[in-house]
Amino acid sequence: MSVVVVATRNVPRIDAYNEDAETERRKREGTLPFSARLAGAVSGIIMLVATIIGLTLLFLGVDDHLFWIPWPIGGLLCAITGIVIGLLKDRLDR
Repeated sequence: MSVVVVATRNVPRIDAYNEDAETERRKREGTLPFSARLAGAVSGIIMLVATIIGLTLLFLGVDDHLFWIPWPIGGLLCAITGIVIGLLKDRLDR
């Protein structure tokens, strides 16, 4: 009985895989909705700026213990961006 439970728990989620494959296909074809492209672009810019700030702090030696702070802040800003763009998705994808 426990073998069956373990075997079924380790089966990959086919739906999640198919959704990822569909997203990748749409990226290649350039058919992603505007909101998805906008969210990706804005998040990329945010994390690029966070990286520039973090590396600048690291190499200038401003405070060696705090150089990592821009990355979590960038991650939080990306999450906020995703939420806001998700709320405006209907307007952006017209």
